[in-house]
Amino acid sequence: MSGTLTVEVAEDIKAAVAIRLLRRCTYVADADSGPAGGELLIERVMAKGGSCVVHEEQVAIVELFPRRSFTAGPPEHATFSIAVPGDAGPSTLSPHAQVDWRLEAVLDRRLRADLDVLVPIVVT
Repeated sequence: MSGTLTVEVAEDIKAAVAIRLLRRCTYVADADSGPAGGELLIERVMAKGGSCVVHEEQVAIVELFPRRSFTAGPPEHATFSIAVPGDAGPSTLSPHAQVDWRLEAVLDRRLRADLDVLVPIVVT
């Protein structure tokens, strides 16, 4: 999988930038509390008072920019490529389980909460 990340900041900052590939598996015991219409299981299960097990794993990470200064103004672009492991399994949606894949762009600043952008993707 490959793409381009655009970093545009409103003020001068010092940060490192990375792309992470995440896989989230959610399982429910009660099929009536399961996914419908692509909704996230966790939202449906919590709303109905059911229970679920969620397992999230970081599959891969690509460092795009080491810690450096970014200046406000024109955006900076970085291309990236992340290999999706062949044995990782596809995105799925069934009455008892859902597997979602996400790309997460992380702007890591010291002593600050991470700013991230999540992009859902489909792995086949």
